[in-house]
Amino acid sequence: MSGKQGEPTFAMTYQLRAQAHKPALTRDVASQLAEDGQVDGACDAMLIMTLSYPEGGGIQGHGLGMDGRAPDAQGNPTELGVVDKFRAWALLAHELAGAEGLDEEQQEVTREAVRSIRVLIASKQARS
Repeated sequence: MSGKQGEPTFAMTYQLRAQAHKPALTRDVASQLAEDGQVDGACDAMLIMTLSYPEGGGIQGHGLGMDGRAPDAQGNPTELGVVDKFRAWALLAHELAGAEGLDEEQQEVTREAVRSIRVLIASKQARS
């Protein structure tokens, strides 16, 4: 999307606030916080992908990963590591491999990604 003279525009805005908890919250405590409207959810780490669709076509994205398992000195989540980002990508590939709505080529790409990930995991396990 674009505004005046090709200036980018955005179809939505967002606000994200994450807080690390040491010790970690129990499921009951996290559920109560959600019921009380104090939080939207709870997890150990998260990976969010923002997407923009430029006027000329295509797609642009930026991944934001936060890890609450190892907060910084101020108690804030730290950057999610590359291995955990890979694991999240593998989970997404697995989810997409069984998703309806993809064309045959897209389905094959996701199936091939899942097969490759399984081979990698089996190879690493065999070396251990």
